[in-house]
This record gives sequence, C-alpha cells and structure tokens, in this order.
Amino acid sequence: PEALETGEDLGIKIIPGVEFYVNDEDGQEQHLLGYLIDWQSMVLKDFFDNWHKSKLVQIEAMIAKLQNMGLRIALEEIRPQAKGSINRSHIAYAIFDDPGNAAILKERFGVETVSDFFGKFL
Repeated sequence: PEALETGEDLGIKIIPGVEFYVNDEDGQEQHLLGYLIDWQSMVLKDFFDNWHKSKLVQIEAMIAKLQNMGLRIALEEIRPQAKGSINRSHIAYAIFDDPGNAAILKERFGVETVSDFFGKFL
C-alpha cells in the first residue's frame, strides 16, 4: 500500500509484483518474477504467510546446524539485518560478524570469505 500511495503522489505507476527463488531441474537457483498480481488477494496472503512460516523453520534448522558445528549465531542477531524475510545471505553475513566464527571457519574448514561460506554451507 505504501508503494502505491507514494507512486500516486509522485505520478509514477506502480506495478505490484512478487519474486521467488526457485530451483530448476538442474538444481540451479533461478528468480521467478510475477507482475500485476492481486496484492490484496486473501489466497495469496495465506500462501505467503504459510511460505514465510516454512522458510523460518528452514532458517532455524540451518542456524541449529551451524551452532552444532561450534559457530556462534542466533536468529535474534539476524532479524535486525533483514528488512522482511530472513534468507541465507543474512546468515552468511551474520556468521562473519563474529570474529571467533571467522577463525573457526578458517582453521577447521578452510573457509575465509562470505562467498566461500555460502557455497560450502548454505
């Protein structure tokens, strides 16, 4: 609603849309874009609410695995960085916010960058 209102105030037509990350048949991540959606649809709202809940369960499981590896990370530390849904990138950057994690990753796994961490663990 805020985007539509701002667009109207500025004389810019806002096109409601949605973006998903999906895996193709080869397992490669792709972006699926949908435009001109009915952003007020209760069916769509219910779908996104359920999707968000399942995504949070996945994120919590990833965090638990990382904690079991001896890395210091907590969902509460990641939430402020995310402006909406928490994703794997938020986890990767949060891991490197703690210098102790960087040392563990380098010594035990040979991982020194966020990109390396993302590729190996997420």
